[in-house]
Amino acid sequence: MNIYLIVSGKTSGLSEQQLKKLQSFGEVITISHKGKLGEIHKLTQDPSDKILALDPTSFDWELDLEALQNIPKVKAVITQSTSYDWIKPKELKKKGVVACNCPGFSADSVAEYAICMAIEAARRLPIHVKNDGKIDWNVKPMLLKGKTIGILGLGRIGNRMAEIAQGIGMNVIY
Repeated sequence: MNIYLIVSGKTSGLSEQQLKKLQSFGEVITISHKGKLGEIHKLTQDPSDKILALDPTSFDWELDLEALQNIPKVKAVITQSTSYDWIKPKELKKKGVVACNCPGFSADSVAEYAICMAIEAARRLPIHVKNDGKIDWNVKPMLLKGKTIGILGLGRIGNRMAEIAQGIGMNVIY
């Protein structure tokens, strides 16, 4: 079994431990690529069973199912993201190909981004950016410490947001 890691950068970003775990299932081949799936000729020329682990940014978040049909013996398509609608899991299932995502893959970064947006709004940063960085002292910023934040859903992202919000002194309800 060959496991193809198709990434948009120079490396997969996997830790040594993660890479060793993958290697226990087969040969891991990393390909740096940005463009269309059909442009990776090595995939069509490899007659062995294979798993494709795809970086969504390599393919602009769209899997070309027609190109996938030209790749022999694909057993699974894994997206290196939480979201996996872009790999069209229903269509893959019809073709007998397993579709997987990486739950929690970016939970920390999404939670941090959401809290960052709350801080930006509280500090009225969009107004200052719009004014080329000139601070309008009549626009009063809000202090988040002591304020209450409501979080809908306490999955990986919601839990992490709650931790961060509590860390800056906010009251959390969910």
